[in-house]
Amino acid sequence: MLVIPPGWEVVKRYKDPTSRIQVICKDSKGRSQYIYHPLWGALSSALKFKRLMKFSKQVRKLNKTSTSDDIDNLIKLMMTTNIRVGSDKYAEDNETFGVCTLLTKHVYKSDKRGELSLRFVGKSGHSHDVLLKPGLNVEFIKRKLREARSKGEKRLFPSGTAERLRFRFKELFGCDFTPKDIRTYKANTTLLLYLRRCSCINLKRELLGAIDRTANTLHHTASVCKSNYLCPQILDLWLKDPSSIKRGKGVNLYKLTKSLNL
Repeated sequence: MLVIPPGWEVVKRYKDPTSRIQVICKDSKGRSQYIYHPLWGALSSALKFKRLMKFSKQVRKLNKTSTSDDIDNLIKLMMTTNIRVGSDKYAEDNETFGVCTLLTKHVYKSDKRGELSLRFVGKSGHSHDVLLKPGLNVEFIKRKLREARSKGEKRLFPSGTAERLRFRFKELFGCDFTPKDIRTYKANTTLLLYLRRCSCINLKRELLGAIDRTANTLHHTASVCKSNYLCPQILDLWLKDPSSIKRGKGVNLYKLTKSLNL
């Protein structure tokens, strides 16, 4: 039986019981929401992680991009921080932000020399406090901060930057991919990193701990992280054969999972 969340208004119900979309609703903010057939969730998950494997092969292309191009640098910032793209509309209407809509007031100097912090409210009202260590990201943000202040601008990047970033993303990685794939990729590579630090004494407890820590990097609950981002095959592999994950070097997601029937 399909459950309609409180506060959602049913706009349309599909009569076909096999339809991918079963119900279209409007939430309390007037946004369209879709309730899918239960079996579509399983199929969608499989398709999502097949795409993830393909994306993991493309990531290296980012290392060959320009260090002076703002859009390429923003993609690199997303890759190292897990911050979302951001929307001009959400920044204006909800005061929630992403990399493309950051304001000068969101940039703070850290106590440690050469470090910066980005402090802002992101999607769903989650507070972000992201530390940037000395390197490309810090130099990039410092440069944009100087440029914005010299022009009296409140924004680090001009309106429309998100659209330019999405176009560049497809140009760089292919039309099948969107910036959202970064967070899925980072979630799984972060999970691998935490699992490889585990002792293999209590596999289930260590897996739950690794999922918790991974969820924190995404500003999500462990439940949302597991169901929406993490590859089930990696979770199963840890419980059945943790040594195959432990002996892997680095976080090469594609190399580890290309044999996992994905």
